[in-house]
Amino acid sequence: MPKLSILLPSLRPDELKKRIVEFSATHPRMDYELVVVSPFLVSGEKIVHILETEPRGVLYAMNEALKKASSDYIVLWSDDASPIKDCLQNILAFVKKNEKNLPFAAGFSKVDSRGEGFGQWRVYGKLYVGWACASKRTIEAVGGLFDPDYRNYWGDPDFSLRVWEKGGTVAVCKDAYIEVVQINDKVKTKNLSTCFEKDTQTF
Repeated sequence: MPKLSILLPSLRPDELKKRIVEFSATHPRMDYELVVVSPFLVSGEKIVHILETEPRGVLYAMNEALKKASSDYIVLWSDDASPIKDCLQNILAFVKKNEKNLPFAAGFSKVDSRGEGFGQWRVYGKLYVGWACASKRTIEAVGGLFDPDYRNYWGDPDFSLRVWEKGGTVAVCKDAYIEVVQINDKVKTKNLSTCFEKDTQTF
């Protein structure tokens, strides 16, 4: 059983290929699996592929990936985020250290393309995390990963708020860095135009 299952839906073949290479380069000795959900075929070492035959949104894809994840520890990822050396080991150690009082979810420290950090997000005064790590026990304790009523937006704060609601904690791992360069392309434009308003109303 791998130490981590990384859930990685993607509609961008070129970006996905970059992420696969980056995980291998930055974590050559880390025991992980990449559970990829995509409408195009993907294969390779450490990859579990789920073929998406009908577009239902990234949050549905994440829930489907979770079903195939074989590790007890889950990492949520996106194809516009790059791992930085040792981020997986560091966040896994952080979660294991702090999850004695379940539920517990940890977020990565984010930097932009210039290497500059940018702030964590809050909703209703509570910290929430997107690129995150949590155990399956935490996910089960808060009623699942993403509510199926959401398609592409607001799933991250909803999950974190459920952790807080159940008496748990959401925290940032200070030494687990990722680089996030959000992509503005036709995929994002379509998601905004078709899903953002409805997902906002749901939240």
